[in-house]
Amino acid sequence: MTLATYDSHPTWRAYQAHFPEALRCTPETTPREEYWRWRGLDVHLDRLAVPDAKLKIIVLHGAGAYGRVMAPA
Repeated sequence: MTLATYDSHPTWRAYQAHFPEALRCTPETTPREEYWRWRGLDVHLDRLAVPDAKLKIIVLHGAGAYGRVMAPA
């Protein structure tokens, strides 16, 4: 089974025009998608790696919501 990606559901891109330019996703700031297998479930992750960051922030949102609209804010 092929898992869904934001490339196959590009609706999130339509929101970008409503954000201030500094908060829009660019090739450099768009999170990297991956899946994490946990207890038999495929958990969708959007990751924005910042190797020299002093801390990690994890944002959890409800199922069915577009997590991508929270990036890169």
